[in-house]
Amino acid sequence: MQHFLSQPHRLYLLLGSVFGLIFLLITPPFGGPDEPAHFERIYEIATAQWMGSPTLPEPLPAFEHAAFDPVYARTPLTFDDYRALYRYRLSDSNATVAAEEHMKIFKIHNPLSYLPLALTMKLGFLLDAPLLLILYTCRLTSLLTGLVLVYAALRILPAHRYIICAIMLLPTPLFIFSMINLESLNIGLACLFFAYVMQARATAMPFTRSHMVMLGVIGVLLALCKTAYMFIPLAAFLIPAGCFVSARHRNLYAALLVACGIIGAVTWSLIAKSTILDDLPVYSTLAGTHVEPNAQIRFILTQPLHYGWVMLSTLTSPAILREYITGFLGVLGHCGLTMPRLAYALPVFALTILAFYPADRATFRIPTRQNLFLTALVVATIGIAFTLLYIQWNAVRSPLIEGFQGRYLLALVPWLLCWLPSYSPTAPIDRRALPLAFGCIGLCLSSAVYTLWQGYW
Repeated sequence: MQHFLSQPHRLYLLLGSVFGLIFLLITPPFGGPDEPAHFERIYEIATAQWMGSPTLPEPLPAFEHAAFDPVYARTPLTFDDYRALYRYRLSDSNATVAAEEHMKIFKIHNPLSYLPLALTMKLGFLLDAPLLLILYTCRLTSLLTGLVLVYAALRILPAHRYIICAIMLLPTPLFIFSMINLESLNIGLACLFFAYVMQARATAMPFTRSHMVMLGVIGVLLALCKTAYMFIPLAAFLIPAGCFVSARHRNLYAALLVACGIIGAVTWSLIAKSTILDDLPVYSTLAGTHVEPNAQIRFILTQPLHYGWVMLSTLTSPAILREYITGFLGVLGHCGLTMPRLAYALPVFALTILAFYPADRATFRIPTRQNLFLTALVVATIGIAFTLLYIQWNAVRSPLIEGFQGRYLLALVPWLLCWLPSYSPTAPIDRRALPLAFGCIGLCLSSAVYTLWQGYW
C-alpha cells in the first residue's frame, strides 16, 4: 500500500477502479441521475441525429420504462426482471413512438460531450446487442473515460496531487463517472487542462508543438463540451512567457485558444436555441416545473437587478448551500440518496489534512493578482451555469435558481487550490497523514456502497 501512497495517480486508479466498478454494478439500470435522458441523447448521436429526433424506435422507450419505473418507485429488481430487460433489442421492432417532452431539453447538450458513449452504443447496435448490455457497456466507457483523464492529470501535476486525487475519489465524482452522463469527459478534461497549466508554471520549459496542440485541443474541447466552462481556457494566460518564443507569442496562442472555445460554444448554443428551444417554447421538466426559456431570457435582460437578487438569494440560502456541499461530497443515484452524517465528516477531515500536507504543495508561488483572476474565473463560470439553468430549468421569475448541483464544482475547485501557500523545505512532514486521509476516503466510499445497496436493494 505504501507503494500506491507514494504515487497518487496509481492510488487513484486502484481505488477508482474498484469502487467505480462496484457503483456501476450495484446501481440498477437508469439508477444514475437523468440516465434515461442521456441514454436517448446518446442514441440520437450514435445514429447521426445531432439535433435530436422527434421519434424513437419503440423498443428504446419501452426498455427505459421497464427499467426505470422500479427505480423511480424504489422497488428492487429481481433476477426475472433482469432476464426480461435482457430481451430488449433495438431490432425487435421497426415501429417508432414520439419522444417524451421532458426529455427533449437534453438535446441542447453538445454531441461532443457524448462522443465516447455514442461510439460504444454504435458498436452495440452493429452487433445487435441487448439494450441492457449496451447500457452497462456505456457505463463502463464513462468510468474508463473519467479514470483515464484524471489519471493522466495526476501523473503530470507538479503539486496538489494528493488533494485532487482525494477530491476525485469522493463518492460524487466516482459515482457520476460510473453512470451514463457527460460529466466524465467534462471533469476529466478540466483536470487535465489544470494539470497542463500547472506543469507549465512549475517548469517554464519551452513548449513543443505537440504541447501546444495538446493543450489547445483540451481547452477547446472543454469549452465545447460544456458551455458554462467556456471561460476556463482563459487560464492559459497564466502560462509563463518563457514557455513560448515571447510574451506576445504566448498571448496570441492563449487568445486563439480562448476565442476558438468561446466561438464554438456560443455557436452551438445559438444553433441549439434556434432549432431546439424555439421549437419547444414551453415545456415541463420531470419535476413538473413549467419552463418558458424565451420569457426567462427577456426577464433577465430587462430586469438584471431583479435577476441579480435572485442569484444572491440562492447563494445565501442555507438549505441550498447545504445541498451544494453534500452534492459535492456524496449524493448518489437518481433519487438523491444521501449517506449518514458521519460519512460526510470523513472526507472533510481528509481534505483538511491534505490541504496542509507540506509535500503536496507547489514549490512555486502564484502571485495574488493571478489568484484573484482565477477566483474571478471560477465565480464567472458559476454565474454562467446559474444563468443557463435558470433559463432552461426554472419557471419564469422564479425566486431561487434550482438545478445547480454540487458536482458542477468539481471542475472548478482545483483552481482555488492555487491559494494554498507554497511548499517550504523546512516544514515537517508527518508520514501518518496520507494513510489517515485516504483511510477516511476509503471509509466514506464504503459508506456510499452501503447507502446505494440500502437505497436500491
